Amino acid sequence: MKKTDKEQGNISLKQYDKLLTALFKRIKADERCFKKLSGSLDILTRDIDFKNKRWEVAEKNYMNAIDVFDNKLTEFVKSNKEFKKANTELAKNNFELTRAYNSLAQMGKFAEENGIDIKKHTKQLPESGKYDFKQEHKLMESGKVNSTYTLTPKKKKNENSWRI
Repeated sequence: MKKTDKEQGNISLKQYDKLLTALFKRIKADERCFKKLSGSLDILTRDIDFKNKRWEVAEKNYMNAIDVFDNKLTEFVKSNKEFKKANTELAKNNFELTRAYNSLAQMGKFAEENGIDIKKHTKQLPESGKYDFKQEHKLMESGKVNSTYTLTPKKKKNENSWRI
């Protein structure tokens, strides 16, 4: 049995031209499609690069902000410690002044209640103006205040000393 051209896979010239034309059209259509996809790919690649650069800038700004925040926090903690120390010292000084005032006020009231004119008698004393008055007040563990008053003689100025 003899096979025909169709069965042998042979095609005519007309069919061959038609096949080539169809393949050519398909290749041209695919080429246009690839160019569109390539253009889209270029746009997407540029977009990704742009976004990556923006991300790097944002990350750098974020890191700078963290550094600034960390520095400010460290500065704040240091200042806070210094202020706490200063406030503690001021509170101690305030307590000391309050104790001194209360002690003097109580002594003055006691003297006035007993009919003593402190100002009048102080001026009449021979040591008036010759002594430095010093007072100390300490808070004891029991909660009581121990007050100490001290008079020390003032140093005399040498009248023969040269002044410059």
